[in-house]
Amino acid sequence: MKTATARIALVWFWTALLALSCRPSIPVVQSDPAQATAAPAPQSVAPLRLIVQITVDQLRGDSLNRHAHLFGEGGFRRFMDDGLRFENAHHPQAHTVTVVGHTNLGTGAAPSEHGLVANNWFDAEADKVVANINDANCSLLPKGETGRGSSAANILTDTFADALAIHTASFGKRFAVSIKDRGAVPLAGHTGKAFWFSSRTGRFVTSSCYYRSLPAWAQRFNDSRISEQWVGKAWELHSPDAPYLFADRDRQPWEADIDGFGTTFPHPFPAEAGGAYFNLVTLSPMGNQLLAAFAEELLEAEKLGQDDVPDFLSVSFSPSDYIGHYFGPSSLEYEDNLVHLDATLAALFATIERKVGLAHTLFVLSSDHGTPDAPEWLKAHNVPSGRLNTKKIDQAPLADALQERFGVGTEVIRRIQLPWIYLDHALLAQRKLNEDDVVQEIARFYEGIAGIDRAVHVAPLTQRSPNTLLERQILRNTYPGRSGDIYLVPTIHWHVDDSDFLVALHGSPWAYDTWVPLMFTGRGIAPGRVGRRVETIDVAPTLSMLVGCQAPAGATGTPLYETLTYGSPRVEPR
Repeated sequence: MKTATARIALVWFWTALLALSCRPSIPVVQSDPAQATAAPAPQSVAPLRLIVQITVDQLRGDSLNRHAHLFGEGGFRRFMDDGLRFENAHHPQAHTVTVVGHTNLGTGAAPSEHGLVANNWFDAEADKVVANINDANCSLLPKGETGRGSSAANILTDTFADALAIHTASFGKRFAVSIKDRGAVPLAGHTGKAFWFSSRTGRFVTSSCYYRSLPAWAQRFNDSRISEQWVGKAWELHSPDAPYLFADRDRQPWEADIDGFGTTFPHPFPAEAGGAYFNLVTLSPMGNQLLAAFAEELLEAEKLGQDDVPDFLSVSFSPSDYIGHYFGPSSLEYEDNLVHLDATLAALFATIERKVGLAHTLFVLSSDHGTPDAPEWLKAHNVPSGRLNTKKIDQAPLADALQERFGVGTEVIRRIQLPWIYLDHALLAQRKLNEDDVVQEIARFYEGIAGIDRAVHVAPLTQRSPNTLLERQILRNTYPGRSGDIYLVPTIHWHVDDSDFLVALHGSPWAYDTWVPLMFTGRGIAPGRVGRRVETIDVAPTLSMLVGCQAPAGATGTPLYETLTYGSPRVEPR
């Protein structure tokens, strides 16, 4: 067990090491000579004690600018007005979904390195679908929770949290919280601790891969039944008199009514706590408020940021994703959620200011993916769009074409797990069929369907340098044994899924899904705006650079040199 004496000794060692290694006479080295400028005069800064990584699920790159006139002080404006904003940040891969985006942010790597190619993928060897970070070797905590636990076992690289653990001999604490397990686990990494919300029971949970039992402070939080405080109440507009962009468009016919929540304000919560109620909490700003309260409890109980060994806290706000799916990003619900979240962030940052001090805290904010608009909204603006349910595609013409040319039907397709088509390689070998020829026939069929832009054979891409951005995106989304043989690319602005219940669906390689905010503020960050294209996989290497530790071993992103505002910060020994 680590003793308090050992931690104090490490604090003095850490401070002295930074004082020696961060010499103020060293100038800024710009990675882009064309943008190089003289380094400002060195200045001393407060010790970095806490890194807070904020992820807002399903937040397109223009969303904050679009609704900025509604924000108060201390929330999003802390980043937008006083932070360093990268205005052209994109995820690097083709399939833009939650677990992939979070893992990009955590590892500094694309799926081609970290291995999480989708929320779910087909494991041909095991003949089963794998659900991202679910782990059959873990059970949920506290006892009484049903379902599988989760861990970082399927993430094939380390993360920034892991790099921080190695660098600080595990004295730097590492935590990640979210409504979703896949929003917490990829940021906690292999060495941190992850917590997420159970919509079955209304409790925050973890798994036996992290703890033997739920920590006492988390148990007390759950026992307070704080998640039940909205029973019988409603989601009301945060600022009824404010100039909402969608104030007169609350009633849009394509919006979904989930469990009687309605499609217009106010949205009523059930009169009793239970699965439907807790699910609706996560479909509202109240889910963000609940998560922030849990994060504040963790901050206090685990004493984050209380010495000069940097700690790490990741908070991933999930409700915006659910709201975007069921109401669309161009809706009063999505807009009002951002206004509520702005106030929630302001309160969280105020707590951090009191407990740690903003001078000792580095913040970064981004998203796991962007979002398209609902096809009906786009059509109303004369933008071509549509919906395709892939399970309703008539496969008979494809079966006939394959049978006529190769003597086999659609059994040559072993599994369709969007966005991938997995071939039956054993059958190909048995019938001595050429894979390229079979794929050509399958691609011809799918590319003739409205909503499918192209069907890309992945194997040839691995044998040569990609020629286009799309090819690079697909290649960076592949990992042997997890990705499929054919990648189905949706037509721009088309909603392609295997269900009919989502209003808007992300997941494409197009800009509306890859483009996300990326902003830094806090300790040592000078305000500014950067227009060059950067990637979300640059975040983990940048945090590593600012801490002075090794980047995650699998990271392929590049540190963002604009975050260096002076030669190197001098840390004054205490």
